[in-house]
Amino acid sequence: MGGVGLSTVQGARMAGAATIIAVDLNPAKESSARAMGATHFIDASSADPVAQVHAITGIGADYAFECVGSERVFQQALAALSMGGWARLTTVGLVPDDVPVPVKWSEMTGRNWQHCLMGGAKRQDVARYVDWFVEGRIDLSAMISHEITLDRINEGFDLMRAGQTNRVVIRY
Repeated sequence: MGGVGLSTVQGARMAGAATIIAVDLNPAKESSARAMGATHFIDASSADPVAQVHAITGIGADYAFECVGSERVFQQALAALSMGGWARLTTVGLVPDDVPVPVKWSEMTGRNWQHCLMGGAKRQDVARYVDWFVEGRIDLSAMISHEITLDRINEGFDLMRAGQTNRVVIRY
């Protein structure tokens, strides 16, 4: 539930999703996820996220978004989908080129997968997003977990690598 994951949760809320399940290894990120619109939070450090998604939905998710760029999270997100033929996994996270697509054809039965680059937004979308922010439709406050000065930038990177931050803002 970093900036991309929280944006995805907020987008799902704005699109009218009734059940929005946020997953993270850091349980401290639950409050941010719920502030953005998550109806459920799964602490993947202490529970199997696939089993939990199926328990919450009864059938599996209609949509899943992999926002980390992780082979393991990709596999979990795919397994969390229902097999109804309409379920879709969208990978948003940047995956290194040397990581193969970790899926067997049988795991794709009744499921769809698409990959987008950084959310797939076009330049002309940016003005609309700014308007939405000004109008109060997009909330960015829950995304900012730390504010630092430029001389502490390495601490910001350390927080990010450790998964202890949503987004760090540098105050000049």
